[in-house]
Amino acid sequence: MTINDLYEKARDGGKPDEDRLFGVLSVRFLLFACQRVCNEEDAKEIVQDSLTKIAGQYRGIDFQVSFSAWAYKVLINELRNFVRKKVRRGDAVEVSDQPADSVGSWEPDPDLEPQLVDCVRKLVKRNVRYARILNLRYQGYDADAICARLGVSANNFYVILSRARAMLRECLEKGEVY
Repeated sequence: MTINDLYEKARDGGKPDEDRLFGVLSVRFLLFACQRVCNEEDAKEIVQDSLTKIAGQYRGIDFQVSFSAWAYKVLINELRNFVRKKVRRGDAVEVSDQPADSVGSWEPDPDLEPQLVDCVRKLVKRNVRYARILNLRYQGYDADAICARLGVSANNFYVILSRARAMLRECLEKGEVY
């Protein structure tokens, strides 16, 4: 179920549907913010501010774009505001090597997507567990949640994740999973 599907259910449904929507958004937003802001506490604050704005506005807006696109735009604006406030105060700002103005402006390579899908399919055939851990990590689950869900130790999780990433990288470079 996509974020837009969850939005439709939350808009028309009750509190449980809304809780599910904001639960998914918080996990994905935190992953997104942590990739751009090096301090996890700052990332959590940015996500909280974004979710507060979204919660106050999402029921009354007739979206010209999808809800998901609008929600990510709110998050990106909060990221930019955070960086501006830090700079104005003269605080050190630790951000990724991507400039604040280009946050969210990355365009995917259209030729890479089919290649990536093909590599993930090959990885599934080779080792389903590796592909599952990559998928859960991509969805924004943290290590503890994945370990609990799959019944693996933290050390085993990091070994599998490292191997899965290496296999995926090798497939993207050479076209095969070994």
